[in-house]
Amino acid sequence: MIRLAKTAEPQVLVLNKGMWTAEYREGADRRRYAHPDIREALRSETAQKCAYCESWMEHVSPANVEHIAPKSRFRELVVEWTNLTLACSNCNTSKGTYWEDACRLLNPYEDEPSEHLRWAGPMLFHITADRGRVTIRRLNLNRAELMHQRGEALDRVRWILDLMESNPEPVRLALSEDLRALGEVDAEYSAAVRAFLAQEALGD
Repeated sequence: MIRLAKTAEPQVLVLNKGMWTAEYREGADRRRYAHPDIREALRSETAQKCAYCESWMEHVSPANVEHIAPKSRFRELVVEWTNLTLACSNCNTSKGTYWEDACRLLNPYEDEPSEHLRWAGPMLFHITADRGRVTIRRLNLNRAELMHQRGEALDRVRWILDLMESNPEPVRLALSEDLRALGEVDAEYSAAVRAFLAQEALGD
């Protein structure tokens, strides 16, 4: 999980929010929150990754438009822009309708994940024993298939680091750009990659 920033509210939502909210509160769920313009704006602000686990999704299946505060409990927030993001089906299903005021899941738009979570290779651990622990457990952020994918991302980093040690300066410079790209916000599992690189730097 990385920190995310909200982009501008899509115009279709600005124009229709009141009507769509009233419609939902009256019992009609026409999935207005999945409007193509809303989905596209969410793709842009999440770099097409799950807001929780950082997996790329849409090369396999469409991403879920996720309600951070569950719409079943907070009906007035069904199309509130600050309550919408994208999530993979695994995180979305695991989260379900969870909401506890005393121990909310981390919100990547409001919380700094690195203050609550830490990395050891592909595995995620909690720093905070309440919200960090519950977020990992509730979203199942150490599920086997996710650990495998993160491990493959870190293997690519190790491979580049090894190549950098055995190649001349021009090649090392090119490889360093490849390495930098793996830690960019639009790269899959960039939080794990950044933490790994930071640990490697400390090891030097």
